[in-house]
Amino acid sequence: MITAFILLTVKAGTDQKTIEKLRKYGEVKNVYEIYGAYDILARIEADSEEKIRKIQLDLEKDENVWSAQIVRVMSVWKKS
Repeated sequence: MITAFILLTVKAGTDQKTIEKLRKYGEVKNVYEIYGAYDILARIEADSEEKIRKIQLDLEKDENVWSAQIVRVMSVWKKS
């Protein structure tokens, strides 16, 4: 399983619409509305790079999405 995060910058006022779109993808596990350089952060778990790339490409085609950046998780460190 591949875990990745997608960082989105969206057109003002379209946060909720974009969040609803993200929630429809089965691979999207959590969606966060955030403040800072990005507007939305979503955690994705997929069984292939192609599925992650498809989500990114679909979001990049959305007129409300200004940027969509994917970061892939290499290792997970849990506090004991």
